[in-house]
Amino acid sequence: MKHRETYESRGIAFVTFEDTESTDKAVKLSGKRIGSRTVRVEFSAPKNDVAGKGKGGKGKGKGGPQEKPEGCMSVVVDNLSTNASEDDLWALFRDCSSVNNITIMRDKETWLSKGLAFVDFDETDDTDAAVKLSGEKIHEQAVTIRFKMPKW
Repeated sequence: MKHRETYESRGIAFVTFEDTESTDKAVKLSGKRIGSRTVRVEFSAPKNDVAGKGKGGKGKGKGGPQEKPEGCMSVVVDNLSTNASEDDLWALFRDCSSVNNITIMRDKETWLSKGLAFVDFDETDDTDAAVKLSGEKIHEQAVTIRFKMPKW
């Protein structure tokens, strides 16, 4: 993933594997070094996993109730249609007056949505309103909205 203004790496990547065995092997690489950096590799809940249990129930969980981090100013939108646009998200969050930025993660070649977006606000109360919109549809596809958790 790249920073929305500088396009520099944000130090995070999502990798999809064909089988669970490969995923397990990748997670065992956590703590290894890539270049000068030590990397953390974790399980992630697959798209459309409303239970939020991830592969084999080992993921951190995206679905279901979530506690709001103190001072939270951003949300994550999952399960976006490949055809979703920023305009679609601006329309969804029209009642959240402090939205200041929407970034959709896009495929480098096709420029289609990867199913994930970040929405930033000026007011933390608007993140509560945004999360309540989870389940609303964009292009006939229900989206999941959760608080963006701080980096560790």
